[in-house]
Parts: sequence; C-alpha cells; structure tokens
Amino acid sequence: MKNIYFTLLLSIIFISCGGSESKMIGVYKCADCLYEQIEFQKDEIVEISAGGIKAKGTYELDEKLLTVHTETSDYVFEVVDGNTIVGKEDAKGTYSK
Repeated sequence: MKNIYFTLLLSIIFISCGGSESKMIGVYKCADCLYEQIEFQKDEIVEISAGGIKAKGTYELDEKLLTVHTETSDYVFEVVDGNTIVGKEDAKGTYSK
C-alpha cells in the first residue's frame, strides 16, 4: 500500500514539473542571419534584434516546432537541441546559445 502512495506522489511531482522543460529561455545568436539575436524570456515573451532594431512578440513551442509571433510577422524555427534552433524562410539560419 505504501508503494502505491509513493508511486502516486512521484507521478504528481513529475506531471507538475513537466511543463518547465518546454520553455525556451536564453539568447540565441546567428552571425550570418538577418536577425542577429533572438532572446526568449519567461512567460513566452521573445525579443528579436536586427540591425539595432528590436521587436517584441510571443512564442509557442510544440515539441520541435517553435513559432514566434510579432506585430508584423510570424517566424518558424526547428528546435535541434537545448542550444540550437534553425530558422525557416525569413528567419533562415542556425541560431546558437
């Protein structure tokens, strides 16, 4: 009976902590890209820098597909690992932490 309660408690802990892994936090840079820097902040906030101009927006992460929404555009990235994302179309290039 104790094993059942212990297993149930561990399951609850894993489920409640699982969401934090899906967050993109940190600064990703690309020297050869139109957008030099993308900074992912808490609460799904993102800031994109290009030529000294910064634009804020939001982002959504769905497994390996990352979508950034700004007032003027949406950008799609593939998450390679925790330190690398690859931009598609307008944000084309490899961004690293």
